[in-house]
Amino acid sequence: MTHLDQHRILVDCQHSFRKKRSCEAQLLITTHDLAVIMNNHSQADAAVLDFAKAFDNVPHRRLLVKLKHYITLNSR
Repeated sequence: MTHLDQHRILVDCQHSFRKKRSCEAQLLITTHDLAVIMNNHSQADAAVLDFAKAFDNVPHRRLLVKLKHYITLNSR
């Protein structure tokens, strides 16, 4: 996590497994954003995905190649 934070690999809105960023916090942010949109009589589009056991289904070799790429890229 230190490496990911130092090199800003994750986007700021990534929640769940990060410190002080739970799924509940993400839900509150999303609910607030939707309320603001509704109050402004604007439109909101949403796509929701749920990947059960996502890490178990990731090709691990490909994941290792990507991690190596980020480490190499950020060590320059």
